[in-house]
Amino acid sequence: RLIRNTISWCGDWITGLDRFPHTYVANGNTDYINQIMVTSKGTIGWHADDYTYYPYIASQLGREHRPLRSPDRLDDMIVSWPGYGNGSAAELEFSRECDITRRHLDVAYLGLTRPIHVDASEFETVGISFSKSLAIPFNRISVVFSRREIPTMTMMNKIGYVNLSGVRLANHLMENLSINHWWNTYG
Repeated sequence: RLIRNTISWCGDWITGLDRFPHTYVANGNTDYINQIMVTSKGTIGWHADDYTYYPYIASQLGREHRPLRSPDRLDDMIVSWPGYGNGSAAELEFSRECDITRRHLDVAYLGLTRPIHVDASEFETVGISFSKSLAIPFNRISVVFSRREIPTMTMMNKIGYVNLSGVRLANHLMENLSINHWWNTYG
């Protein structure tokens, strides 16, 4: 139900999620980012001004990584969208200028900025966090869409290692608030 609700709830912002063959409930987008770092097969990067957790976890895992200030070639790139700064799509546009084998979309501020649209088909994975967009911090709940199986996430979902209270809370809120509620109410 959480996956169906997510696809429906964010359909005006992100299209193409229903075409991903693998979907997972994750313990927040931090869990999603960790999985990208672990499964990346080459150099991973992001825009240099992005989230400070990216270089931290890459360094901790000993991953080859490169924050970019100008377009370049990478095996994997994590893209934050929409940007926390009033919905900037600058990092998304920057990633399109790069020569990337696999692009990953880290969606943490969905619904908190002016509405923007993106087609998920250009991404290898998409992780949608609910802690900020549904105002449920510390609940560590997100949905991950992937072109390929992520074995550790498959295992964790299969044994039911997910935040069920967070799942129920996110479902309830998505069924009662539009994705644009916060932006339309508070701008």
